[in-house]
Order: sequence, then C-alpha cells, then structure tokens
Amino acid sequence: MKVFRIVKLIVLCLIATFLTSGCYILSGVQSHEIGLLMDNGVKVNNVVGPGRYTHLGFFAAKFNMDCSAKTLTWEDPDLWTKDKQPVRFRITVTYARKRDAQSAKQMWENYNLEAKNDQALSQLVSTRIPRVAKQVTTMFTLDEMLGIAEGLGGREVLQERMMNLLAKELNEFSVQLLDVGVNDIGADENYVAQLKEKAVSKVAVEVAAQKTKQLEEQVKQEKAQTQVSLEIAKRKNLVAAEENRIYTLNPQAYQLERLRLMKDMISDKDKIFFVPQGCDITFFLDSEGKVVPVKK
Repeated sequence: MKVFRIVKLIVLCLIATFLTSGCYILSGVQSHEIGLLMDNGVKVNNVVGPGRYTHLGFFAAKFNMDCSAKTLTWEDPDLWTKDKQPVRFRITVTYARKRDAQSAKQMWENYNLEAKNDQALSQLVSTRIPRVAKQVTTMFTLDEMLGIAEGLGGREVLQERMMNLLAKELNEFSVQLLDVGVNDIGADENYVAQLKEKAVSKVAVEVAAQKTKQLEEQVKQEKAQTQVSLEIAKRKNLVAAEENRIYTLNPQAYQLERLRLMKDMISDKDKIFFVPQGCDITFFLDSEGKVVPVKK
C-alpha cells in the first residue's frame, strides 16, 4: 500500500512537471496560421506552416500567428484637395500579417503585441493611414478625384496611389497590404451645387448646339427644295414656251385658240352685237331697259 502511494506521488509529480513545462506534443497549426517555434520559449527558432508539431524541450514554446485577411474602415471628414476644396474621405483597408520567416521573426521581436492581438494590429494600421490619405488627396483636384475631369484622375488612380504609399508604411511592421477601396468622397455642399449648375449649363449648351445643327440641316433641306421647285418651274416654262411657239409662227392657229377660249366666256343667254367698224354708238339698253353708256 505504501509503495502504491509512492508510485502515485511520482506519477503526479511527473504530470505536474509536464504540465508546467513548455513542451508540446502534436500541437496543430491551421491553414490561416503560421507556427512560431521557440526552443527557449522566447526567441523564434523556426517558422512553420500548417501541420502538427512536437517538441519535448522543457522551455519549448509554440505560438500560432494569425495571417488571415483583416479589414478596417477609416474616415476623415476634414481633408483638402489640390485645388483647396474640403473633402470627406472614407476608405476600406484589407491587410494581413506576412507569412515568410524573416517578417514573422521581425514582427515577433519588434511588434510583439501586434503579432498576438488583432485589435492592437488594427490600431497600428489605423495610425499609418492619415499621413498617406492627406498626402494623396492633395495630389488631385476634387474633379479629378470624382472622375469628372478630363485626363488623369478618378478613383482607380486615387486607389493606386493610396495602395503604393500605404503598402510601404505597413511593410515597416511586417504587414502586407491586400487592398484599398475608396468608399466615399464627399464634397462641400456649395461645390456640389456648383457642379449641378455646371452640369445643367452643359446640357443646355449641348441642346442648343443640337438645335442649331437641326436648324442648319433644315435650312439646307429648304434650299434643296427651293432648287428643285425652281428647276420644275423652269422646265414648265420651257414646255409652255415650246407649246406656244406655234401661235407665233401660225396666226390662224392663234385665232382658233383665242376663239376656243372665248367660247367658254359666253353663256347661252348672252347677246352679241356686231357693230360695223366706224359706227358711232354712245349707249346700249340692257334687258331691263336701262342705259349702259359705251366708253370710248
């Protein structure tokens, strides 16, 4: 019985010693992590990828560092553009701890809290954004930032500049910048009102130009129609002249045509008086007996 107690005490001591030591057996590293292996529990001796690892050293330690993508949103309502316009700026930044051994060791040694804690890392990343944002916004006019200016500008160029500058800042503490998205560019209300007025004026100018073009086209069509009408009239006159030429060449034809036309001017009830040439007549009596003077 006494021997059993001694054995039990020894086993408990071994278990306690094992539990209080830093050794680990088949300890896992997930796909979104890297494992920092430390022989003395402090300095990183090896950086490993996903898998299971064992180290029976008394002071051995392993820390799994999360290298998955993290996202934060940053906003500043008081930035300025190249043309001295106030602007509200909101961006989304996606980043992750680097996986390579050198970067992991450097982060563990120089930014140990940020290597372990996501919130601490988010705060560190947030401190580097303002200096970059203020530098980038002053590179562009507001019209260029909004993408309504001719030439260089727009959110794509803005995001590219942000990406290049911020990547250098985050690289200093072994963080990789994955993406920068400009969510909102808010202009001053007065400036927005001016933009709207400018847009309305531009539309009015375009409408006026289009109307002028339509009128010019209409004038061209009317001129063309006038030319056609003149040509038709000219041809009709030529035809009429050719048809009437016979009356000049043949007096008998002229007399016959004149009598044919006069025929339609006299009705059945009309009376015709033939007055001899040289006869002196001063008046006629109409059907009611009234005098109708004859003018000479």
